[in-house]
Amino acid sequence: MSHVWRNIKNSQTNGHRPVEEFRAEFERELLAFIDGEPEGFSVHPNVREAIGFGSGEQIVDVDQIYSNPYPRLENHGDYLFGCFSIPTDLADGVSEFTSLFVLATKRQLLSVIMDPHASYAGPFGQRLLNRRADHFESGNEDVGQTLLMIIRDAITSVNFALSEIFEDIMYYYNGLGRLMACKEGEQFDGLPLIESYVLKLRVEIESLETVTRETAALITAVADSELDLHYDSELFADSHTILAKGLAINARQTVAFRNKIESRIVAVLDKCDQMKDLMLVRATHKIGAIASLLLVPTLIVGVYGQNFNMPEQHWVFGYAFSWMLIVVATIIQLIYFKKKKWL
Repeated sequence: MSHVWRNIKNSQTNGHRPVEEFRAEFERELLAFIDGEPEGFSVHPNVREAIGFGSGEQIVDVDQIYSNPYPRLENHGDYLFGCFSIPTDLADGVSEFTSLFVLATKRQLLSVIMDPHASYAGPFGQRLLNRRADHFESGNEDVGQTLLMIIRDAITSVNFALSEIFEDIMYYYNGLGRLMACKEGEQFDGLPLIESYVLKLRVEIESLETVTRETAALITAVADSELDLHYDSELFADSHTILAKGLAINARQTVAFRNKIESRIVAVLDKCDQMKDLMLVRATHKIGAIASLLLVPTLIVGVYGQNFNMPEQHWVFGYAFSWMLIVVATIIQLIYFKKKKWL
């Protein structure tokens, strides 16, 4: 006989469910969860508020749940309450996360999947549904193992997201190298696009800092037997230690991977700045070269335009000489600026 696992979700493939319908299901499932426990069992009102079902003046704007995630797993005496965050809609410049809330006792598990209003985290949601189906087929009675497997799914989803971001960053990092060999016009058009996209990825990777760090901290606490229910209600037995420690290492590797990607993003943006500086220098050289090409002939014309008696005025080739002087000076400058690649 498997332990009771209730799961509800605020969205579906064709859009989000009506809020009233979702709230009503949550109330029913929470009441059934409480009824399934010994007499006197209760869930603290703050837990309801954390999931987003408190009174309007008590809870934070619901969008804050999705854009400022903070994973947690806490001992509330008779049950564990936690929240895990899974990134959605990467590379759009807006950090959004699916929030998975869990209530766990020795006998039961309640999971609540809350997707952002503008997105649907199909892959993770489906992965959780598949795990739930496998759970019922296997007849698993171990709530602690189920909870650890859910945490593993959350860490795996973050790793998938990080891998996707890393591939994008490496693509644009290599693209900057290719852009350096292009014509200036192509560089001028391509560089802002790359920089804009990388800045969007930077928003995503910065939002994952808290998620990766706190997830690693809470699973480490489980692995070190610092986070569990008490006495005969313990969820995590000694047999879970190896799995929990493995997940803790995986979570810390995820933190390191995120930090590596952040460093790569900084490198790409620095390279973008260097290219912009180089383009500015080139533009300055070009402007200077053009100004010089116009200045020298103007200087010659200005000299011969003075109201003085000059020898060239009485020379039959004086007019041709002045023109030759202008042309020769211009050609010499053109050769020099071309050699310097200023033009």
